[in-house]
Amino acid sequence: MDLWVHLISWFLSINSIESNGKVLTPPPGGNDTEMRVIKGFPCSTNDFPFMVLLAGKSKPAGWARLCGGSLINAVWVLTAAHCVVENRGYAVLVGLNSPGKARTDIVLVRGIYSHPQFDRLDFSHDISMLRLDERVEVSDYIEYVQLPRVLATKEPIVPCSQAMIMGWGKTESSIPDLDNLQCAFVPMLAIDKCQEIFRRHHAVDMRDDFFCTLSADGVDACQGDSGGPLLCDSVQVGIVSWGIDCGKPNNPGVYTRTDIHLMFLTHVMKNKAAPANSLRLPLFMAALYMIKR
Repeated sequence: MDLWVHLISWFLSINSIESNGKVLTPPPGGNDTEMRVIKGFPCSTNDFPFMVLLAGKSKPAGWARLCGGSLINAVWVLTAAHCVVENRGYAVLVGLNSPGKARTDIVLVRGIYSHPQFDRLDFSHDISMLRLDERVEVSDYIEYVQLPRVLATKEPIVPCSQAMIMGWGKTESSIPDLDNLQCAFVPMLAIDKCQEIFRRHHAVDMRDDFFCTLSADGVDACQGDSGGPLLCDSVQVGIVSWGIDCGKPNNPGVYTRTDIHLMFLTHVMKNKAAPANSLRLPLFMAALYMIKR
């Protein structure tokens, strides 16, 4: 399957940031291939205090920014599995845009737990849990994202008509600074319609563990946004995963569904290990029950 999927190589580095008295120097450049927000608007982690930036250790010294992620509790971050690989150091930056903070906090990642059936060819089960090396408690600038609850139904449903995406990825003209998180509202696309578009225009058979979005105005995620949240109201229903080019009329954005992976998330948090086999809710159990804040 030919997926030139929002995974075009891009060269990004983050500014030197002081963390716990140590200065983390930026790399001279990186070659990390991940997915960001086209035709969005400026927003802030002050508005979305669960939003984190995932950075990877880069030679000779420093960190290269890679993907987005969401704090789901004090020690776990939810992101896309294609954002991480074994045997590389990672950290998350929390509270990047918080007013009144003297510095940005960098928290090292202790463990990576990707779905055992994640496939880098078709991006099925593109979901990973990152165990942090220290706790990130709720504060004036930190909150945890809400995940969906399940409610029995016979058919998978699109959880809202308009969803929100966000990230520090590529925009129409540039790569935004770290203090310029980009957000956008994007229409959700019915699952069968998304499957039809990919089949007709790209000869791609879509799996059922994705949600899709498609905007007539070209609003979309793009390089660098991978791993970030797809929100319906305040609930994270998806994870930015892949797409074919950015903001094109016949190219939906594709998101890993969080609802059918709740058993995987629960297993990882309880056992601090990824399951040996697939753990996902059957589709007839995978409707979303939204809890308002």
